[in-house]
Amino acid sequence: MMNYHPNDAGMQHFLSRTYPKIRQQVPDVFLTIVGGNPSQAIRAAASTRIRVTGLVPDVRPYMEEADVLI
Repeated sequence: MMNYHPNDAGMQHFLSRTYPKIRQQVPDVFLTIVGGNPSQAIRAAASTRIRVTGLVPDVRPYMEEADVLI
């Protein structure tokens, strides 16, 4: 759940500090953020390179398509 404060804070930190560094090294990286009730800040991060799904019925397909999980 993205409305759990540690998850939200951690993802906001990742988006502001870590993801830009990854993009410098891997410009075509694609990030999917999965979890119910994402904050406005997380939803606002959605772009052509960042997908924010919100709540999904089953996380396994997202995990299977991922090269890296955080």
